[in-house]
Amino acid sequence: IEDAAQAVNAKYRGKYLGGIGHMGCYSFHGTKNFTSGEGGALIINREDEQLIERAECIRQKGTDRSKFLRGEIDSYSWVDTGSSYSPSELLMALLYSQLQELDYITQQRRHIHAYYSNLLQPFADKGLMSITQLPEQCEGNYHIYYMVFHDKQHREYVMKKLLDSNIGASTHFVPLHSSEMGRKLGYKAEDLLITEQISKCILRLPIYPDLNKPELDYIAEKLTAILEEL
Repeated sequence: IEDAAQAVNAKYRGKYLGGIGHMGCYSFHGTKNFTSGEGGALIINREDEQLIERAECIRQKGTDRSKFLRGEIDSYSWVDTGSSYSPSELLMALLYSQLQELDYITQQRRHIHAYYSNLLQPFADKGLMSITQLPEQCEGNYHIYYMVFHDKQHREYVMKKLLDSNIGASTHFVPLHSSEMGRKLGYKAEDLLITEQISKCILRLPIYPDLNKPELDYIAEKLTAILEEL
């Protein structure tokens, strides 16, 4: 089962993420590139009728109602475990309108990504921080743009200065292994030192399709001034 929650319209070696494993899972949470507020999608990549049939049952509260709606059976009944996973048609209309513009949205995010990289590459060349790099054989969907500083103090300083200028810079997730649940399961921060270090030093910049040129120029002006102070 492939976790491709944030990866809609991204590729690895020419294959869409979510389409590599037997099954792929997408998220349409409000933080994703394409959103219905909540919800997601299950992609079944193998021609396995049993997987497809079971997924339909689980989605439909454990019933074979999908077969009934297709006229394959006279009545439906409960045949498996399940829950109510059918999405709201209103929310799906909202999502569908975005998926119709899938490539345009990705292109807009790519443009912002390139703008930031052109701006920040001279600072990265000086060793002030590292910036987002797309690995070889990958085609991104430009979900986030990040900088990684050498220490938490520099990250916090830059973030505060940006926020003071009404620029929505943010950190990233708390590492799973050192989260409250991770600690309950017996993990310790020192189990993954590189992950811990990056989580303390990473800073994300605003990136969304409607971010326009004047707004980008404003971010560039403020961010350049801040980085030149370091």
